[in-house]
Amino acid sequence: MLMKVKEHKVVVGEVPEDGSPTYKKRMEAERWEKLRDKPLHGRFIVGIEAKDGAGKPVAGPRSWDWVKAGYTTPSTEAYLFAAQEQAINTNAKRHGIYKEKDENGDLVSGMCRVCGLKQETVAHVVGGCGILMQGPGTIRHNKVGARVHWELCRKYGVPCSERWYEHRPQEFSVNTAETVRLLWDSSHYTAESVRHNKPDVVVVDFKEKMITIIDFAVPLDHNVVKKELEKVEKYHPLAQYYRIKYKTFQTRIIPVVVGAFGIIPANLPNNLAKLGIPDVVGGLQLTALLGTRRILKNTLSLR
Repeated sequence: MLMKVKEHKVVVGEVPEDGSPTYKKRMEAERWEKLRDKPLHGRFIVGIEAKDGAGKPVAGPRSWDWVKAGYTTPSTEAYLFAAQEQAINTNAKRHGIYKEKDENGDLVSGMCRVCGLKQETVAHVVGGCGILMQGPGTIRHNKVGARVHWELCRKYGVPCSERWYEHRPQEFSVNTAETVRLLWDSSHYTAESVRHNKPDVVVVDFKEKMITIIDFAVPLDHNVVKKELEKVEKYHPLAQYYRIKYKTFQTRIIPVVVGAFGIIPANLPNNLAKLGIPDVVGGLQLTALLGTRRILKNTLSLR
C-alpha cells in the first residue's frame, strides 16, 4: 500500500538525500528541546547533558538501554519517567506549587517526611536523605553489588546460588582451587594513614598476583562521573598499601557506578570487561531503577 501511495504521488516529496532530518526526527528534537527548556521538568535532562571534566556528556551511550529493552512494565516505565520530570507529588510540590493545606487549614510543610531536614524533592528522596540512604538506599546499593559478586563467583568457581537474585554474598569466600579469595564489605587491617579500608569487594587472585578493589554506588544521575573519580581517589591509599605489603602483587581499583534513574557512565562497560565478567550493564541498570522506584513508592506512601 505504501508503494502504491508513492507511485500515485499521493504524498508529494522525497526523503532528503542531503542528510537533513526527516519530519519524525525533527519533531523528536523539538519535543526534547521543549522538555529541556522547562525549569522543573527539564532539570534531569539538563543535568545528564552537562559535560564532565573531559568535556564529555555525563550520560554514556548505554543510558537508555532500559527503555529500548522493554523489560519494565508500562506502569513502571511511566512512573520512572514521571519521577525524572519531577512530576511526582512530593511535599515540596504540594507546598510550593499546589499550596495544599492540612486538616487544620495550615499550609502543608515542604520538608522531608522522613528526616525533616530538607525540602522533599524527588532528588532528595532517591539520593539525598541520610536516613533513607542508610536503609532502602543501602538495599538498592547491595542489590547492584550482589549481581557483580555473583558473576565473580561464577567466573572463579566460588560456590553460589543458581540465580543471581537469590545470591547472598558471604563476607569471605574462596574458590575450590583456593587460588582466589573474595571479600565482601569487610574491614581490612591497614596502617593508620589509610582512612578508607572497607571497600565493597576485594578480589585477591594468587595465581595472577592481582588485588582488585571494587566499590559500588547508585548516586543521583548527574553525579555518576564525579562518583567514579571519587571512588578511585578514595581507595588509592589502600591500593598503595597492598602494593607495599605484598610486593609481588599488582593492584587496580574498579568503580561500578549506576545512576539512580539508570544513567550509565561511559566507563562502566569497560570496567565490567576488566573484571572479566559478562556485560551485565542492563541488569545493573534495571536493578538500580527498581530500587529507586521502591524507595519513592514506599516513602511517599507515608503520612
